[in-house]
Amino acid sequence: AGLTEVAGSTSNFADLDGDGDQDLIVTGSTNASTDNPQPSTTVYENDGQGSFSEVTAGLYDVAVGSVDLSDIEGDGDQDLILGGRDDSGIPTAALYKDLAEGDQPVASASATIDSAQVVDFGDTGVDLRFDSTSGSGTVTVAKFSTPPADADDIETNVSAYRFVIGVSGSLDFDTTEVRLAVGTLAGISDPTAVRVQRRPRIGAGSFSALATTAGDGGTAEDISDDTLYTDTDSFSEFVLTSDDPSNPLPVELAGFDATLLDGNRVRLTWRTTSERANSGFKVQRRRASRSAGNRRASWEGIGFAPSKTDGSTASEPLKYRFTDPNPSYGTDSLVYRLKQIDTDGRASYSQEVALRRIPRELKLLNPFPNPARNQMMVRFAVPERRRVTLQIYDVLGRRVQTVLSETRKGYQEIRVEVSGLPSGIYFLRLSADGKVRTAKMTIAR
Repeated sequence: AGLTEVAGSTSNFADLDGDGDQDLIVTGSTNASTDNPQPSTTVYENDGQGSFSEVTAGLYDVAVGSVDLSDIEGDGDQDLILGGRDDSGIPTAALYKDLAEGDQPVASASATIDSAQVVDFGDTGVDLRFDSTSGSGTVTVAKFSTPPADADDIETNVSAYRFVIGVSGSLDFDTTEVRLAVGTLAGISDPTAVRVQRRPRIGAGSFSALATTAGDGGTAEDISDDTLYTDTDSFSEFVLTSDDPSNPLPVELAGFDATLLDGNRVRLTWRTTSERANSGFKVQRRRASRSAGNRRASWEGIGFAPSKTDGSTASEPLKYRFTDPNPSYGTDSLVYRLKQIDTDGRASYSQEVALRRIPRELKLLNPFPNPARNQMMVRFAVPERRRVTLQIYDVLGRRVQTVLSETRKGYQEIRVEVSGLPSGIYFLRLSADGKVRTAKMTIAR
């Protein structure tokens, strides 16, 4: 199955990305030593068809511990509790809230490190400079467009970006220079006012400020004015903060929710506690399920909500509402996010929200186009996993075509080939569990 080999393993299943499929979480040590464990926490994403693939999730590495799930907040969403020992053998624990909200990195990259070198981690905007190393290992950098959880200890303004850096293998280093390109991050107008902070555990613990320099204060000649650099002796979770209340957050998003309305519409609501130089929000949607080839569905823009400040400054809370009138029918789970765009064109992304739709009854919608020539789209919904038969009958009641006869569940959308039928009036007949639904269709050539 391609799983990472670990000793002292614990595991559990949880829907980490909100697509309705149970993903696998495995913890343990990549070596068998109890005195010097190499903790590892790996997530394997379920594609819904029985295959799992390793993904970057930014979870804290633990060994000889536990993976527990519980609705701690009582809000209906599962929370994850990781317990065990860190790479120093010290007992530790980390809490991750609301797993189904699908907090995924907007960019990630990995590299094998076995010598002193400078590594560019691509779209994450992070470079790492290793001056002295021993052993070898894989370093992974993940960039998130959501603020850190449980960061109440930070009194300064916190950016809506965080960076999770992890290492596996036997790599050891004294100090590494971290370079963060912030020129493309929304709202950072003055990099010299930004500080990098780090906490020892991903998703838990207190942040501590690191000595941070902007621009040409770095050790490399190619560091530009919009690059921050800091030194670290360990990897974990990093955030950007500022004492300036307007830097680095031009828009402070306080909440983002999705609600299913009658008639298959979805209402999105969000609030901002402050805004500065905000042009508005581009609303994006994707299917939670994967496409052929195990690829995540791509984002599509479905609308734009202009800022209520007209690009000026607001310090009072503002509420927004957007209705998706025509969500993708052939999927049970949808994911939404906001692309907040500044007046200067810079953009940042909100946390993703997942919405799972469960049909209440057997339903067959009118096919389209209708009349059709050679093909038509048929949409239907099955509330529970049942054997479903979809057939076409002529006006004399004779069955002329069986479209499908198989087990289905949820919202379905299929393309039906009708080029072999002569012009005329026909009836689609959907049957499941003793119930029947019909829809009229016409073929015209």
